[in-house]
Amino acid sequence: MRSDGQDSRYHPTSPKGLDGTTLASTSHHLWYANGSNNELQTQLEIGRRVEIVTVDEAAALIADAEEIGRMLRGLESTTA
Repeated sequence: MRSDGQDSRYHPTSPKGLDGTTLASTSHHLWYANGSNNELQTQLEIGRRVEIVTVDEAAALIADAEEIGRMLRGLESTTA
C-alpha cells in the first residue's frame, strides 16, 4: 500500500489487471465462453426436439442462455 491508501499494483493505464491477466487473455476467455454458450443453446434445442426436455423448459433455459450471451458480448466490448 502506498501512504495515500492506494494499492500500488494498480494504475489506470496499466494493461494488466490486479491478478496479472491481460486484456487479450480476458478477451480470449470471453470468446470461448460465448462459444460454449452457443453450444449449450444447440444442445438444449436438440434436447427439445428429441423430447428429453419439455418445450417450456427448453424455452426458459434458452432465454437464460441468450441473456448470458448478451452479458458476455457486453464484457467483450469493454475489452476491445
